[in-house]
Amino acid sequence: MSNLKISLGVKVLDEALSSAEEYVVLLYGPVGSGKSLIVKKLAEQVIKSGKEVVYSAFEEDPRKVKRWFAQKDTSMLNRLKIVNYFSDGVKDPDIIQGSDVISDLRSLVTDTTGLIIVDSMNELTLRYDVNQLVQFIKGVSSIIYGKGALALFTYNSVSQEIDISLELVKFLFDGLIQLNVEPIPNTVIRSLRIERFKGVRVDSGWYFFAINERGDLEGVDASSIVSLIRNLQSQQM
Repeated sequence: MSNLKISLGVKVLDEALSSAEEYVVLLYGPVGSGKSLIVKKLAEQVIKSGKEVVYSAFEEDPRKVKRWFAQKDTSMLNRLKIVNYFSDGVKDPDIIQGSDVISDLRSLVTDTTGLIIVDSMNELTLRYDVNQLVQFIKGVSSIIYGKGALALFTYNSVSQEIDISLELVKFLFDGLIQLNVEPIPNTVIRSLRIERFKGVRVDSGWYFFAINERGDLEGVDASSIVSLIRNLQSQQM
């Protein structure tokens, strides 16, 4: 991403994203696996590097997106273009009312844009057939060409029927990052893997991570997870 060093707290994720210039990347997994936090943390770093972020909000109320960044630092809103596809009822002078996503991106993305976020693709899989999805992903790829930006799509894996549509267009993405979450008593276990990253040799194994009390990501050693599970099993015996 124009040689921006990403530091989200999970080494394998940081290394992949730091190499992703002009990539269209899919970040997918079940609800609660950490997708929204990862995209916001990534956007925060891109903004602090001096670049702009275009945030297309389908799933989350864009006013909540704005509030998250404002609570971090209100000056970040100067480099954040939040586009509303969530509801016609959202009225906020700092939020752009979206209409056609590709047309909106063409007008909003400039040479100072470092990151495009589409959060999430689920609504698009309901709205478009497979051919339209293909053209949409290609359209986003063409918009970031020559600008050194990264386009990051999120997707909630919620039903087999919708996931079939996703499987048919996965090949169009330059990078695939899969997340998982397993609830256990009193905590959750989150993990991620770099399924594929174009032109980059990656370890496709699963890596555990946690979200600490400050809302930051941090890697977790697998042995700690094994010990936690064993302790829980022993308590249940």
